[in-house]
Order: sequence, then structure tokens, then C-alpha cells
Amino acid sequence: MDKILNEVPFLHKLDSPYVVKFFDWYESSKHIWLILEYCMGGDLLNLITQDKQLPEFTVKAFGMELVAGLQYLHFNSILYCDLKPANILIDEFGSLKLADFGLARRIPTSDAAPERPLAPGSPHYMAPELFQQPAIHSFASDFWALVRFSKYHEKLVINVGLPA
Repeated sequence: MDKILNEVPFLHKLDSPYVVKFFDWYESSKHIWLILEYCMGGDLLNLITQDKQLPEFTVKAFGMELVAGLQYLHFNSILYCDLKPANILIDEFGSLKLADFGLARRIPTSDAAPERPLAPGSPHYMAPELFQQPAIHSFASDFWALVRFSKYHEKLVINVGLPA
């Protein structure tokens, strides 16, 4: 529940083609419900699992979209903190959207009150410094996750012989 309550303020303020759109939320007796943009392509993990290999031009386009999404967040003083294929949705046009802002954090200013300790992200995609205490997320740790993701899934790329 804390993750969802953390997510709402971020999603409410973000407006980017690289971030899933937030419409509303409500609470029932047992659940909190988020109403988000429908991404009919599912998540990137499912695509990777199904297709096993993706054309090089698709992987390059995905990489550019993910970099643009992280840059947008960082420009708006937000650390994503949990980049992984399961948190990346695919819309009806095949474009990627960052989703699940449950671990996201606003970059603290010098006069800001300290935030509660961060929950760990997904170990496969975490930067080495995040395994130390205190774990301090940064722009670099967000981009580490992207590089780690690309190296982890490097075998997915197939060269289809298209000019660069």
C-alpha cells in the first residue's frame, strides 16, 4: 500500500510520452485502484519472454525511448529507482512507457527533510553502491539499471542486416 501511495503524486504530475498516463485513483475497502493509460502491448518482460530476440532497430528505438524517459524524470528531479522490463509498458504504437513509480523518489534539496529509507529495487538491475548501507540512489544508479538491463538482455538482439 505504501508503494501505491508513493506512486500517485509522481504519476499525477508527470506528462511525457515516455511515462504511462495517470487518470485517477480510488480506494475500496480492501484495495487502492489506479486508473492508468491502457498499454495493450503488455510489459517489456513479456515481450522479451515471448519473442526471445528482437530486431536491432527495435532494440535501438527502445533504448532511445528509455534514455529519453529517464532524462525526463531526472530533469523533473525524480529518481526512478526500479528500472526493469516488468516496469516498462508497451502502448498500441509499440512505444515504451515507464510505469510503477512505487520506489521513485524526489531528489532531495539541501533544506528538505530526509525521506524514509528506500526499499531495495530489483537486485539484477541495481547499481553496486545500492547494496551498501545506506543505499543512495542517484541519476547514475538509474542509468546503471538501463546499462545492466541492456547487457543482461544483449542476446535478445538479432541483426537483420539493415543499414545503420
